[in-house]
Amino acid sequence: MVRQWQYDYLFERGFSQSRYQGFGTLQWAWQPPTKMTSWAQDDLRPIPSPNGRYVAFYADSPLPGHDEQKIWNLHVIAYVKGKTYTAEELAKTIVASDVVVDLNTGPAWSPDSTKIFL
Repeated sequence: MVRQWQYDYLFERGFSQSRYQGFGTLQWAWQPPTKMTSWAQDDLRPIPSPNGRYVAFYADSPLPGHDEQKIWNLHVIAYVKGKTYTAEELAKTIVASDVVVDLNTGPAWSPDSTKIFL
């Protein structure tokens, strides 16, 4: 999935070996893409806010005490051109835990970018 967003394109990096490979941005075709997330979790359905300042996405995490079971969380990060968020930074961006993932469209933003609908 690719979405034009301000001067960049937001894209999911694909599915490989039973894992979603995260997402990133691409400004121009001749430049290398920039990863926005860098961690072991699966990222899914990144959606930019209408004002272009944030990205909401789903990411999985181990269920406490049950490492083989995963839950999905909703994260919101600020869009900073060229920034790759680390695992430590991303762990602080959870806005809702144990959510049901909408595989068709992802989270939905309100028109004024102040609310997210699951």
